[in-house]
This record gives sequence, C-alpha cells and structure tokens, in this order.
Amino acid sequence: MQVSTQMTSTLRLDRVSQIIVNSQQRVLPFERCSLSLDHRGKLRLKAVSGRTSLPYGDTKVKELSELIGWLSDKAEVLHFRQHERGAEGDLPDMVAAYCTATGYRGLLAFPLRDDDGRVGLLLYESADPESFSLAHTEIIQILGGQATVALRHAISYRELPMIGLLEFLVRGKRALLRTSRNRRTGFAAGAIAGALFLACCPLPMRLTGEATVGAQHIVTLAAPVDGNITTVFAREGQHVEAGQVIASMNDLQWRTDLAAAEARFHNAMLTMQADLARGAAQAGADRAQVEYLRAEADRARDRIQSAQLRSPITGVVMTPSIENAAGKHLAAGDSFAEVLDLSAAVVDIAIPQANVSQLRSGEGAVIKLDSYPQRLWRGRVGLVSAQAQAGDGERTFAARVPLPNPDAVLRAGMTGQAKVWVGYRPAGYVLLRRPALWIWQTLWNWFGW
Repeated sequence: MQVSTQMTSTLRLDRVSQIIVNSQQRVLPFERCSLSLDHRGKLRLKAVSGRTSLPYGDTKVKELSELIGWLSDKAEVLHFRQHERGAEGDLPDMVAAYCTATGYRGLLAFPLRDDDGRVGLLLYESADPESFSLAHTEIIQILGGQATVALRHAISYRELPMIGLLEFLVRGKRALLRTSRNRRTGFAAGAIAGALFLACCPLPMRLTGEATVGAQHIVTLAAPVDGNITTVFAREGQHVEAGQVIASMNDLQWRTDLAAAEARFHNAMLTMQADLARGAAQAGADRAQVEYLRAEADRARDRIQSAQLRSPITGVVMTPSIENAAGKHLAAGDSFAEVLDLSAAVVDIAIPQANVSQLRSGEGAVIKLDSYPQRLWRGRVGLVSAQAQAGDGERTFAARVPLPNPDAVLRAGMTGQAKVWVGYRPAGYVLLRRPALWIWQTLWNWFGW
C-alpha cells in the first residue's frame, strides 16, 4: 500500500518513473528494475533503478536497450531462468546472450496495459534464477496495475496545453519565495526597469519581407512599312544603344522612287526658273508643282530611312534567334524585335497583411538579393499595392521600390530579402507586437463576439 501510494503521489512523468523502479525493492527481491514506455509501437527505456539518468553510450544501458527492443513485440508475461548447469527449457538466443553478458539469471518481463493499449514494460532482473515465486508474481501484478494507472495519468497530464509553462511558473514562484528579501527587491526593481524600457525607450521599427525584382520595361520594334529583311546587325542578348541600327530592309525600290522623284523635282525647278526669267504667268503654277515634288522626294527619303530598323531605347535585345531573320518578309506593323530596358528596375517587397497598416509611401527600404549577397540596394517605397497576393499561408501586399540600374545587374525574377524602415516605436511595441497580436487574435477567436 505504501508503494502504491508513492506511485500515485505525483503527476510528473520523470518522478513517477523513478518511484516505480526504485520503490518496489522494498517488497520484491531483485537486483535491478527497469521501466520502458511505448513510443509509436516500440519500447524505449525510460528509467533504471539506482540511476537518476541514462548516460548515452553506457555499455550496460545499451545491452538493456537491445533486450527491450527484442521484447517490444511480446504481449505476454515472460519469465526466464538460467541455472548454472544449464537453462531450464530453451532460452531464446537474445536472452541467453544477455544473461551471459550481465550475470543476471532470472528475468521477469511484465507488460503494462490498460483499455487504451500498451503503456510500457517493467523488467525485473536478479542473480538468483528462483527469485520470483508465485507470491512475488502476484505482487508484481498488483504493483504493475498501479504503475499503469500512475503512468497513464502522468502521460495525460504532460499532454495538457501549456502545462510546461505552468510548471515553470510554479518552480519560479517557489524559488522566489526561498530567496532573501534583498534579492526579491532586486527582482522587483529589475522588473520595473524592464517595464519602463519596454514602454518608454524608442527603437527603430523595420518590416521585413521577401524581395522580388519585377518585370522590366520591354519595347517592341515593328516594321514601319512592308518589305524584306536584308541584313541583321544584332543578336539575342546584345546590348544596344538608343538609335542603333538593328537590321535593314530591302530599299532598292524606294531608292529608285527617290531618284525619280528628285529628277522630276530638278526638272520642275528648271522650268520654274525659265518661266520666272521670261516673266510668264505660268511661274505661279510652276512653284506649286515644285513644292509638291519636293514633298514627294522627302517622303521617299523617309521611306529609305525607315528601312533602317533602329532600337528606340538603350537596352538588351531579347528576341530569340534574331540573327536568323535575314530574308524574312514583314508587313507594316509586324513585330521584329523586343528590347529590354535595364536602366531602371522595380523591386516588389512582400509585406504580411498584419504589418501593412504600418506601411506608407516614401519610407526607406534596404534590399539584399540572393544573387549578390554582399551588395545592398537602397531606395524608397513608391507605392503599396491595393490588392493582396496569396502567399505561403499568409496574404501579403507588395511595396514597390524603384531602383536605378545603370550597370544592368538587376534582372527580372531575382529574389532576396528586404527591410522597410517605418520610424521609431516604443521597445515593447517593436519587440512584443507580433506575439501580442497572436494572443489577442486567439482570445478573440475563443471568446470574442
């Protein structure tokens, strides 16, 4: 009865385990008792009599753990005896080897079970093969039942929500009560100082998020008139300047038209000058004809100029296999090439929706990309997106930061981390805001209306 009372005197699993393996020596003749608990269908050694802990790598503990592993799939009570002149019956190889290695000649394995399944296993070891009589076996059955109840209660208690925190607070309270008055005064002063620090000391507040270089400015170069591509002067990935010729179209017909227009223009000029010299009335009509032919020649020159396809911006040619486009026919308005503008970039910073209320346009941002881990980019938030994006378990808003890109190192799709500075806030707000919001949200979900 005293042993059973001790087993049920606490709900701490470690304490219950130590009581079970050590207190039974008052009523049972064994040299060593060990307790193993069930873990996902396997037995794991929990406590051994005479030991307050199980040292890792100890040979005896390793031998005992191997035997318990062999007993994991045994559901009945097992009693093994090994006499000096030989075994009584046939001992399994594992048990015979264990008895030879440890010197124990009497082993009794008692499974601990209840209505919810197996709890664990008690293993009693003795140097005398006849240590456990029928009376001892009955006592083991009684104490095994008490141990099962105590262990099941301790395991259930350990699984209660926040029980570890409550035990920590209780131990802290007891330790505080055992301290001297001066130390308690010091603790109180420290707590007051900590509260003042959290309430009054300002700290810089930064919002962190994943940074992604957004899509950049792409300009499409189209054919202004119908014609065939004769020569291509650029290739995919080549850097081009604004106004640089990328390709030329077949302009033979347009040059012929220009020569004819210029010839008609010169003839009209000669006719007008002759009429003016004679003072003929036809000189006014000649002037109109000259102006018309001059405009026609200018249009022919413009067509020849448009046959030179020039990049409208400074950037990089993005069209695949553009160098193989020679001989291709293009109708007026057909796309020929795409040029990517790398002179500037926009970085989107994903800010969680819980922090978006702190974000404003114009706040400073620091960006570090994975492609350049030793380099930082600094800019300011240009705008905050009006629509949230679905993220990994949390919705985010994009804070867009425009950045100059003179060396063209920022490419669309690069990722990294960024911080947005939103000013100074009390230390408690900066350090405890997220856990406080989580607690508030949890309590509201439980009790809020």
